[in-house]
Amino acid sequence: MAAVKCGLLRFPAYALAGEISLAKIGPLDGFPAWQDIFREVIDASWVEKVMPPRPLDAHKGTFGTALVIAGSVSFTGAALLSGKAAYRSGTGWVTMAVPEPLYNAIAGQFPEAPWLLLPHERGFIAAISAEVILKNLGKPTAILLGPGFGLEPTTCQFLADLLSPSLPPLVIDADGLKLLAKLPDWPSRLPSPAVLTPHPGEMAVLTSLAIEEVQADRTAIAERYARLWGMLWF
Repeated sequence: MAAVKCGLLRFPAYALAGEISLAKIGPLDGFPAWQDIFREVIDASWVEKVMPPRPLDAHKGTFGTALVIAGSVSFTGAALLSGKAAYRSGTGWVTMAVPEPLYNAIAGQFPEAPWLLLPHERGFIAAISAEVILKNLGKPTAILLGPGFGLEPTTCQFLADLLSPSLPPLVIDADGLKLLAKLPDWPSRLPSPAVLTPHPGEMAVLTSLAIEEVQADRTAIAERYARLWGMLWF
């Protein structure tokens, strides 16, 4: 009634709830408790409402340009999957920035993408690659950073040299989050907006909490640290 109850969306209850139907009970704008609710449940209707329309006379440049910085010789598929996901989400132009040895392994599976080949150390992104990225920021309107990086010190230094508030909107995922946690005062290095996508283990690394503590109330932990890191917007 009125709003979906949080308990229905948490395990083990969610697995037992079946189909959840929301019944409206009339205007609630005047109720203080209602005004304090900032959470939304993302479903197909929500996505349809917030996604902008695609003009009939559009071209690939109309829908934004993404720079995907990903991969290492240990996690080749992470780069490929990330780039394809960027296109599937509606991006018009996706440039793949990967360690040079990955190109021959995955370019044939992804012919629609242009490539930015990065210097590497033993197949992992080298620190000097930050200079290459910074010289190629004229076109991207958003950046994905981190999938398949591995945890080599040279890639951590790359991240330290690259990050700054002047970057385009940024998504950091996977190993990028674990490396981010090694940088002092890392929230101050991020642009706004920036989106972090940790699973419970990565959130534990970022917060120094136990995984069990993160799992005990994932929503509250996410909100607490989003506020602490200056990454919660309403």
